[in-house]
Amino acid sequence: MTRPVLMTGASGFVGRAVAARLVAAGATVVSLGRSVPALHGVRHLDADIGDAIEARAVVDRLRPRAVLALASAPPPAADDIHETVTLGAALALLAAAQTVEGCRFVGIGSAAEYGSAETDAPLGEDALRLPASAYGRAKAQLMDMIAEAASSGGDAVGLRLFAAIGPDMPTHSLLGSVVRQLRAPDRTVVRTGALDGWRDYLPVAAVARLTVALALAPTRPPAWINVGSGRATALRELVAATLRFSGRAVEFREAERPETARGRCIVADVTRLKSLGHAVDPLPVADLAVLALGMAAGDDDHAGSEALRPS
Repeated sequence: MTRPVLMTGASGFVGRAVAARLVAAGATVVSLGRSVPALHGVRHLDADIGDAIEARAVVDRLRPRAVLALASAPPPAADDIHETVTLGAALALLAAAQTVEGCRFVGIGSAAEYGSAETDAPLGEDALRLPASAYGRAKAQLMDMIAEAASSGGDAVGLRLFAAIGPDMPTHSLLGSVVRQLRAPDRTVVRTGALDGWRDYLPVAAVARLTVALALAPTRPPAWINVGSGRATALRELVAATLRFSGRAVEFREAERPETARGRCIVADVTRLKSLGHAVDPLPVADLAVLALGMAAGDDDHAGSEALRPS
């Protein structure tokens, strides 16, 4: 009997793409949590993912080949929510996965772990982390626990995700908010925070491809792997392209950044990712905007290609 892949967060932005990729790869996928994913080929189990006893019981019963902890609270959530959902649920599954022979645990970290680290250089896995938010701190703690499990002989890997982009992004993200505003038919003004920074964007389809490849790899990956494109994209340029390609005649208003603050360049050092035989070809700004607007299919790393840009 084929051992399944157990995952949380299958109804989320990244989780939907990962689940679809697993199904396409022929895996038996079981979703765990309260939210039922509307995905063909995914079996769902209703459970409290933060309950360590319940998590252990499910893992013991299914004996999965891999456990993917993709569920997390949105970054603006309160500290206690991150403690319970972003961190606690993943740690319960990490502990349970380590009791099953041949089971790999995969957790998702975040570039938010780096926080206010004062450098514009590409950020490697072992770069200084100074998380400035509850979300970033929860992700950093998760990654530390994954590293501890791996150093003790466990099969555990943390994928530190930079910025995924694609249709139906969460509205708490910069581009998710911009697209939501553009879709409001009576909206005449699009507002954002300060945009004097740079971020490392990659298609959510690429995130799914890399996550599945590393989760199912025959050899154990390193404990920490940065998942990004390795290219910094100017936020102001990306928002401008999104507005332009939307075809909407709207006014754009950007908030000013305090004089004591400055825009940060947060880009992944992907040397380790490439050493494992994986890479993401960085997309130009126009293609990223097309992906954000949902004007291209999301199942290809290059779904925002030249041919799909609006004229």
